[in-house]
Amino acid sequence: MSVRRSVDQIRTTHTGSLPRPPDMLETLHQLAAGHSIDLAAYESALTRHVADIVKRQVEARINTVSDGECSKPSFQHYVAERLAGFEPRMPEGGLPVPTGPMGLDGRDALMFPDFYRNVLEHNPFRNTVRMAPRVCVGPIRYVGHDKLRRDIENLKTAMVAAGADEGFMPASAPITALQNDYYATEEEFITAYGDAMREEYQAILDAGLILQIDFPMLVSRWDTASRTMSLADYRKWAEGRIAYLSYALRGLPEDRIRFHTCYGVNFGPRVSDLQLENILDLIFDPGRRLFVRGRQPAA
Repeated sequence: MSVRRSVDQIRTTHTGSLPRPPDMLETLHQLAAGHSIDLAAYESALTRHVADIVKRQVEARINTVSDGECSKPSFQHYVAERLAGFEPRMPEGGLPVPTGPMGLDGRDALMFPDFYRNVLEHNPFRNTVRMAPRVCVGPIRYVGHDKLRRDIENLKTAMVAAGADEGFMPASAPITALQNDYYATEEEFITAYGDAMREEYQAILDAGLILQIDFPMLVSRWDTASRTMSLADYRKWAEGRIAYLSYALRGLPEDRIRFHTCYGVNFGPRVSDLQLENILDLIFDPGRRLFVRGRQPAA
């Protein structure tokens, strides 16, 4: 079954992540801090909140709905729960107060230091869920099957109750900025990461949902990289990462996969963002587009 289309209306959707209910956000904080919780109560609340989140989307005339990523507080947490081969490594001095994806060492922050200083003094990310960064120390394996099955079941049950005819589930791209202390090369590391995440991709598709690949780094990295990298070199870097993604998606149904990249939620001046014209051809060119079947990773 391919993505639903209509000649009678413009079908609507969104990017996947929606605000978590306050009690769910508090529970996620407790989990990230390693505190014990009533797991049965948490799972019951999660199912209830996903049902409400999907119902609200349908009421807002959203056609292709998600679970709001209610169970996923962050990419770090996602890796910790769903991929083996990583261990937490606390930075010296402990966990810093997060700044969010604001690129404090990027070009925009350097051009508008007073604005960014003011943002940090009233930090909108102060209460985000935090955990120690993960470092790869062994073979990467997918171990998130139970949590993935739960998320799929919650979403599909909520869709039936709300009358939604199509749903999607976001999954992380097989490209990461996490530290690798195990694999000999970056290519081995990213390929192993992609092979593990492929299990999640396949399960989402097998469940009859649309798979959304989340890859914000593809464009958001430019803000900091542009200080030391030319546009030509950045495009070469991006093309290589697109090839890694294509490798992880090899053989999967193209008409059931969609792609999300973005510039983050940087609450500040945005004059250095990578322009669409500088990256779009790499995504859509038939010779190197995202979903080339069987393509091997590029260097």
